[in-house]
Amino acid sequence: MCELISFLIVAAVFMVDLYWWIIVIGVVLYYLVEFNVINAYNPFVQSIRSFLHALTEPLYRALRRLMPNIRGVDLAPFAAIILVVLVRLFIIMVVQPNLLRGFGCPV
Repeated sequence: MCELISFLIVAAVFMVDLYWWIIVIGVVLYYLVEFNVINAYNPFVQSIRSFLHALTEPLYRALRRLMPNIRGVDLAPFAAIILVVLVRLFIIMVVQPNLLRGFGCPV
């Protein structure tokens, strides 16, 4: 049972890390398009942007409702990165030890 719990915790941390990378890649791609380094009309770039937008926009929308508008600067991606890092730390520092101890596994 301990191996299953450890695997689930590692899988959860992996998913959080993957979402962090999705946010970072989306921000980098946004700035590359804005500074005309990448052609925004390229179908491949459009498909990647729409994919990343579909994955990140629900979180961004929720964060935008909570954050004030600062002269047109969108701080939602940066707040999302901070939130994802905090969720990762919470899983590793709080959930993992308490869950393992609850099942009688060595921490």
